[in-house]
Amino acid sequence: GIKTRGSSSSSFKKSSIGFDSWDSQSQESDIKPLGLPSSADWVISGARDVNGMMGNCDVTYIRSVFMYQLSNEIGNWAPHSKAVEIFVNTDGGNVKKADYKGIYFFMEKIGRSKDKVDIDKLGPDVGPSNPDISGGYILKVDRLDPEAIGFHTQWDDNGTNCVTNYYYPKEVNMPDSQKTWIKSYMGQLETALGNIPSSREYTNYLDAQACIDQWILNVMPFNVDAFMFSNFMYKPRNGKIHMGPAWDLDRSLGAYDFRLDNPEKWDSDMLADVWTYGWLTQLFKDPEFDLALRDRWYDIRQNAFEMDHMKGIIDSLATVMTEAAARDAVLYGFDRGFQGEIDYMKTWMEKRVLWMDGQLGYTPQFYSGTSLVSGGKKTVNAGFKLNIQKPSGKTGDIYYTLDGSDPRLIGGNINSTAKLYSGEITLTHTTTVFARIKNGRGWRCFRKRS
Repeated sequence: GIKTRGSSSSSFKKSSIGFDSWDSQSQESDIKPLGLPSSADWVISGARDVNGMMGNCDVTYIRSVFMYQLSNEIGNWAPHSKAVEIFVNTDGGNVKKADYKGIYFFMEKIGRSKDKVDIDKLGPDVGPSNPDISGGYILKVDRLDPEAIGFHTQWDDNGTNCVTNYYYPKEVNMPDSQKTWIKSYMGQLETALGNIPSSREYTNYLDAQACIDQWILNVMPFNVDAFMFSNFMYKPRNGKIHMGPAWDLDRSLGAYDFRLDNPEKWDSDMLADVWTYGWLTQLFKDPEFDLALRDRWYDIRQNAFEMDHMKGIIDSLATVMTEAAARDAVLYGFDRGFQGEIDYMKTWMEKRVLWMDGQLGYTPQFYSGTSLVSGGKKTVNAGFKLNIQKPSGKTGDIYYTLDGSDPRLIGGNINSTAKLYSGEITLTHTTTVFARIKNGRGWRCFRKRS
């Protein structure tokens, strides 16, 4: 089946399309088009309109695709895609120039499979006495799906008319016992979240690392719809709630939306506050979660989120579209020209990322002589003379370990193996040095380089 998709974009001159691939018996059948993984559920994404801010948010078409690639690189599955040009012929005759609709991305739709969200199949015959009822589930916080009821949790709405939708299994196919089970599990999670900071019981229900990654994947590009719309989560059988996959980030990275004019701020113009919306209001009361997020930011900044690497991804996506962009521009145009739009996106992203570097803390700096070699955590060889310094203008004491363990224990105390840095260290054997700065009761994140 084929249908127009999108809440605000379904009426645009060029709307996105969702479809299922069928066999000759009109039954869903997996296909592998364009070298993409096998699936029966697909999206052809590329909504554009002629006039108005809403219809021209992402004129490059690549903002979501770019963030999906980063998500995959840091270990969180997101849809794979290929750039295509589409002709739509509805009269049954020969394909004509007038049928041309422009650039789209042919992409996977979020769903359950070993190549997508890898959770167990949950059939309607699995009842409350069967331990398999614990998964798998996929949920989506968003506007209410058509002909659905969904359910509310304590923190999914905040007055925005959002609801938690049953995404997999589909609500129409879910027996009441499964709906009751997952709602009860979410209630237990939210009760545990309410006990932060006196208890970290919530980590029995929620994968904190996956939550951190989805925060970064939404906040780095300044997704103005973050956490409120297209907010997916899934629960494996016998596992915890995982936030993600990432989806629908077209209004980000300096797209045509007045809320994105300034990359050097958090969320004053976003619909959801990135520190206090929904579950985040409780999660950031946990110092372990807060510090782990900052550590993760500095970790991925050395690889997937390294600036030249990210710019290279953008350039590679743009290169395959350059010729087609000239044809697409005849219908929809590019205010800055196609390459100008790509350059603006990269410039905006660089300002944003460097600003976030300065906001998310600082780290000890490792020197060999006068040369900066790393920060926070590094494996070094025997004979290496290591000098650890605080960034200019920063205060606090440097604690380090020589066995790779964290100088900071969970709870904030100093690790018994940690030493207070007082001067240059000559390493007698190959080892991993891990250092943090302690300023009063607080600790600073580390910068990891492999």
